[in-house]
Amino acid sequence: MKKIDYYNLFFHVGKSQGSIFGTCAAFQSLYEMLLYEVYMNEIIDWDKIIKKEARGLDDYDLGEVQDLNEEFVVTKRGVVDKDKFYLPRSKAVKFDGDKVWFSVTKDEAKAYKHD
Repeated sequence: MKKIDYYNLFFHVGKSQGSIFGTCAAFQSLYEMLLYEVYMNEIIDWDKIIKKEARGLDDYDLGEVQDLNEEFVVTKRGVVDKDKFYLPRSKAVKFDGDKVWFSVTKDEAKAYKHD
C-alpha cells in the first residue's frame, strides 16, 4: 500500500486553495480521510498542550490552552477582557512543543468564542 503524508497533502492542497488547511475534496475516499484523523491524533500529544499557546491561521492569537475534552480545546486570551474559545479538536493542525496550531481564521474564531 502506498504511504501518504496526509499533513503535507492537506497543507499543499489547502495552500493552493488559499488556506493552510484543505477541504475534504483533497481526499479520494472516506478511508483516506479516516487515516488522516488517526494520523493527526498521533502527531498531537494532547496531554502536553495544556498551558501552551494556541494560534490560528495568519498567526492569529487564540490564547492559552486551559482545558480539553473529547471534542474541544478550551483556550483563554487576555488579562482584563478575557476571551474564551471552544475550538474543535478536529481543527488542530499541529503541535510544535510550544504552540498548538489550528486551521481557524480570525473571522471563524468568532463562532468559537463564548463568554
